[in-house]
Amino acid sequence: MIRLWLTLILFTGNAFVFAAETSDTETIPTPTPWEPDVVQMFKTIPIQEGGRIKPISTYAGFLLLRLNGKRECRTPDGRRMTPSEWFMDCLLRPQLAQEYPVFLVDDTAVLDAIGVPHEGRKKRDRYTYAELAPARERLMDIAQRASNTPPQQLNMLEAKILRLAQNLQDFEKVIHHFDFARYAYSIPADSPLATLLPEKRFSEIVKKARIIAVAAVALHRGELPNAEPLNPNDEELLRKILPDSLQNLDAETRTHTIETLERLLNEVDTLAARSDALAAIPPPDSETEWLTPGDFVEHAFFSGPLPDALLQMLSLYEELPRAANDPRTFRSCLSSFAEAAIHRAQERGEYKKIPLEVILYDTQPFYYSLILYALCFVLAALTWISPKNRRLAGLAFIAPLIPTALLAYGITLRCIIRGRPPVTTLYETILFATAVAVLIAWIVEWIDRKKIALSIGTLLGAAGMFLAFKYEAKEGVDTMPSLVAVLDTNFWLATHVTTITIGYGAGLLAGAIAHVYIFAKFIGLNSEGADEFYESLTNIVYGVLCFALVFSVLGTVLGGIWAAESWGRFWGWDPKENGALLIVLWQLTILHARKGGYIRELGLHGAAVFQNVVIAFSWWGVNQLGVGLHSYGQTTGIMRALFVFYAVEFTVVAFAIGLWLFPRFSSAQPAVKSIPK
Repeated sequence: MIRLWLTLILFTGNAFVFAAETSDTETIPTPTPWEPDVVQMFKTIPIQEGGRIKPISTYAGFLLLRLNGKRECRTPDGRRMTPSEWFMDCLLRPQLAQEYPVFLVDDTAVLDAIGVPHEGRKKRDRYTYAELAPARERLMDIAQRASNTPPQQLNMLEAKILRLAQNLQDFEKVIHHFDFARYAYSIPADSPLATLLPEKRFSEIVKKARIIAVAAVALHRGELPNAEPLNPNDEELLRKILPDSLQNLDAETRTHTIETLERLLNEVDTLAARSDALAAIPPPDSETEWLTPGDFVEHAFFSGPLPDALLQMLSLYEELPRAANDPRTFRSCLSSFAEAAIHRAQERGEYKKIPLEVILYDTQPFYYSLILYALCFVLAALTWISPKNRRLAGLAFIAPLIPTALLAYGITLRCIIRGRPPVTTLYETILFATAVAVLIAWIVEWIDRKKIALSIGTLLGAAGMFLAFKYEAKEGVDTMPSLVAVLDTNFWLATHVTTITIGYGAGLLAGAIAHVYIFAKFIGLNSEGADEFYESLTNIVYGVLCFALVFSVLGTVLGGIWAAESWGRFWGWDPKENGALLIVLWQLTILHARKGGYIRELGLHGAAVFQNVVIAFSWWGVNQLGVGLHSYGQTTGIMRALFVFYAVEFTVVAFAIGLWLFPRFSSAQPAVKSIPK
């Protein structure tokens, strides 16, 4: 009965619907930087998001990346901020955060569509929430209409508007997360509720929710309910706000108290709904989903009181925005909450990998490997300019091991954090395939010593890491998500997925080296030693292709065995299965054609370049079809990049065909005879 009446009270009409605002007495915070040790303490706070326990710094980093296109932002005065510093301002000093230019708009047509002035700004620029907020209603209206259109039919402008609208909503969820702690609840001093809730705090309301619920039902019915009796302490509190005989309560006082209660419950309900951005409080041992402040309301009113330790954590959590303007008090509050959250997570066995994840994103091994691969390519290029400099050649040979070690370090940390093999997502296939390609190139260089594989390997390393960063920035979501059910098996991830990704990396390396042969022929490289150069390239491509074929075949067979175990059939002509088979068939075709004399050096290299198209289609393209049992790998918005890649590779293949045809057409021309005099 209590639950029924409370539900009716919480959702009665629109009489008490309100816009939750901060207290009128709240002061605008000063834009002072957070102290480094406070930021470090904040980073290590565990939260649950996307079904995974992670440090709050990971959530902050990907949110800023999604909004801003990079993992840092600047204040209006030009000061750089890390994701955690920015996120702390969003949560705790939202007035400041609304003035930071973090919303990347890459087309002024979006601003024209929603009515935001942009005179004197670049076509691709960053805007503040304060600049976009006046156009929010129009933005959401256009986005709502666009959201009813199938994704395949959206034009580019509509897709960009949808993305901006989603980014704005995600930002608003964060800046309003602590509204429940900032809001001045409307409990008049002369109301009986003022005795029950003297501090007007959210945690206080949650703690006394049962009494509030009984009081609400009693006022509506005119008597205390018999069901779900209170304990003596709660009953004593109830008597302080309600007279012994509700029948004798005068109508004005009763109406006033009912209105106050209904207003309070609607305020709590609205604020609780706004607090779902972060699940930062571990649940009771019997539950797996971490708690947001809104979850406390649901538990308190409908499932009974939560343990005192969790209520104490909620009280500490609520204190954070209240203390944000006092550095000493805030440090104490943050320390108390962080210690409580970490201790609770440790008891549940959910914290031990959090510090490791903080280290992973603080050290940025993939970012530095990108820079070092690019420098290694420059160093390799210098060895072509100065071929007799042995020290330079030795340095160029050893240097790629450093970024490769960084890449391996990052992959290893991810494996430990996730408790998974190195390849579980499309993002991780980029990292692993890049590492494979560079290592194979380095081994080939060790054997061949022609500086060809070394140059291509470092170039692939830089290209692979750049692709990883572009993919990460485009998606803007955690790259270590919970796995879909069909992938939740370490054995097959470690065998099938890893093996076939090695095939991807080796095949792409062969195709990349083949480009060198075709371009050298195209520009007419026929200097001394050119024949040896071309022969070396052919041998490398042929050997790497053989290596790639072994892993492509093995990976495809293992995938069939996994399919038989998971879906009850070895082969079902699924698009992803067909893509893997295409790689195997094309590689077999190349090797058989070479063995049978149907293609020679130029044909081998042209076919190896076309192999890149086949691999890209199998690796990424078939996922975009959105059909089949492997459609969980679909990634929106990459078809354009894929078609650009296809066009480039087809152009290179066309060059190879042209190089093959040109001498034949030239030699077929009849000789021009002179006219006798």
